[in-house]
Amino acid sequence: MIQALIFDFDGLILDTETPEYQSWQEVYSTYGCHLPLERWVTAVGSTLAQHFDPY
Repeated sequence: MIQALIFDFDGLILDTETPEYQSWQEVYSTYGCHLPLERWVTAVGSTLAQHFDPY
């Protein structure tokens, strides 16, 4: 009998990093700025509040 089932959807089953990066690119372009991929990858897989300052 299965009592629990745990899924890690963050990149394991679904690619959530690409659409999130694209969303941030749209936000930046709204303000006439560019978000380089090199800057974004420093935050991937971590808590954004700790490693990514969007300002």
